Amino acid sequence: MVLQCPIENSCPNTFGLTKIDPKNHNVPWGRLAKQKTRYHQSMKKVPLPPKRKPLHLFDQPTHVELDVTPVLWEGNANFTFHDGANRQLPVSLIWQEGPRLTWDAAKHPLGVGHVDVQMDQLHAPNTKIDSTSGTAICLQVTSPATPCNIIEFHLINAKNLPGGRFGVGDFEVSLVQTLTPSKQPTTFTHLGQIERTDRTPFQPDQPDYLQLIEAITWTMTFISGGLVTPTILRGFDHNDEVVWSKFSAPRMIKRKPIDHNWIHPSTPNLSTLVQEVLHGSDALLSLPEWKDALRKSVDFYANAHSPEAVAAASLILLQAGLEKLVYTWDESPEAQALPSVKGGLGARLERMLQWASIPLEVPAQLPELAHLASQGKLLGDSKMNGPRVVAFVRNKFSHQPTPGHPPLTWQHESQAKELMARYLELLLLKLAEVKQPVSNRLVRGVRVQAGATEPLPWVSPGKA
Repeated sequence: MVLQCPIENSCPNTFGLTKIDPKNHNVPWGRLAKQKTRYHQSMKKVPLPPKRKPLHLFDQPTHVELDVTPVLWEGNANFTFHDGANRQLPVSLIWQEGPRLTWDAAKHPLGVGHVDVQMDQLHAPNTKIDSTSGTAICLQVTSPATPCNIIEFHLINAKNLPGGRFGVGDFEVSLVQTLTPSKQPTTFTHLGQIERTDRTPFQPDQPDYLQLIEAITWTMTFISGGLVTPTILRGFDHNDEVVWSKFSAPRMIKRKPIDHNWIHPSTPNLSTLVQEVLHGSDALLSLPEWKDALRKSVDFYANAHSPEAVAAASLILLQAGLEKLVYTWDESPEAQALPSVKGGLGARLERMLQWASIPLEVPAQLPELAHLASQGKLLGDSKMNGPRVVAFVRNKFSHQPTPGHPPLTWQHESQAKELMARYLELLLLKLAEVKQPVSNRLVRGVRVQAGATEPLPWVSPGKA
């Protein structure tokens, strides 16, 4: 695995160490040196930031090779079976698409079943021994919550996401990209760490930290188009000692390669855009009425991009995501100040799009859907437009066709899915108060420059 910082000019300044001599290129790379890591790159001579404690993860190197199946812990573990029996044996806790225990099955045979495992301060409840081959799958491995100065984490399968440092409330989140073998089913794409802006310790079970982890989860998921969860978390004290750990099997969603959603790796304002979305997600999660809506709408968005989701299933998932946003927004003061509407998703979505200054007409990139909307009178809705026609198509694919209506084709289905995804992306960006230009998923092709962006419809020219 190769660690690479994409911000070539700013990264050495930002990620420097106060305790490392910039002339010395052979210093160990922080804690990961213990995992037999190494780095290789000549570092530039740069001034180090004043009054900074070491950012352990981001010592001077910008390229590091890491083991793709790291050993998380080794030693004697105590197995407690459900009948109360105990057994102690030497084990290794490794990462293999999640935390797994391994041991010598020939010397220490164990039957199939569920056990609680204690490894020093680490506890793995309800661990499943799934075979007699000396392996066990751990759903979660944790240690007691302890004040930490820094918590580091890994991201798996995060796409379109730059490295950099982002401020969120009282915390700083730092990310560095990694490159790993593409054949790996779960790929570590980023290493990151969290610390308070005032560098004081914090508890990994306190509400503002847990809210930040959720904001990272849903922001990275929204950016990637597939579920991305921070995992392999370790907390360190001011002496650089591990004082807290949490290893859990990430919930994974298989994902089609997405190169045409609202963000692109070549977007010129990428870091600023990520900062705005991360800040907006954290703000929404602090509001009880919006926490569930954000979680579910982004989760539906990610599932809609799964390769197992055919177009009809994606339509249903995207409609569910839009409904969660629209019906939550209906109860907001902004919606209450507007004239009320009657009807289903089409009419309600129309009102929310108007509030967000999002155009209602079907975009020109979707000609079959636009032609269908032009037959609104025949379809029983003389006000047919973008939000109404996507709701119409979704309903018709889920129910029996109406006599006299024109037949729907796969183009209608596919284009309605794309427009629903576009609406969901724009509304999430509006709710997060994003102002930076973004990519338009409907505008793509060989003649479109990678990373091309458009101003958001609610942002006046020159106000981004």
